[in-house]
Amino acid sequence: MARVSLPSVQFGLPRGVVAGLLAGLPVLAVYLRRGFSLAAFGEEPAATLLRQGFVLVGSMAVAGVPVALYVRYGTVSPLVVAGVLLVPTLFERNPPETPAFGLLLFFWPMCVAVYLAVAGVEYALRHEGSVAGLW
Repeated sequence: MARVSLPSVQFGLPRGVVAGLLAGLPVLAVYLRRGFSLAAFGEEPAATLLRQGFVLVGSMAVAGVPVALYVRYGTVSPLVVAGVLLVPTLFERNPPETPAFGLLLFFWPMCVAVYLAVAGVEYALRHEGSVAGLW
């Protein structure tokens, strides 16, 4: 019987992206486990699907971006900021009417902007004011 070898498929994803995706999975799982539904506002299905996609991407980005920045640039400050934002919200027992976790996921672009700003400052300070390596 002849041996058949399959060609290996190599994906060109950088380590930082893979680490960020893996780090975002637990937050995504918490989001799905808690069963947050934004469909209760009586919107049409397309708008609900768009909003759900926005929050699903945000749940991955809230934890994934700081890890990706750490792996790629070695910045620690975004991890600290993410810890301050995420840890209290992930473990809230009796969520109030407006849960902090839901607000965090809805305003995730601001979280990512803060991560990037803090990482940029840390990178600039560590490399003596040179930010040429970021671009």
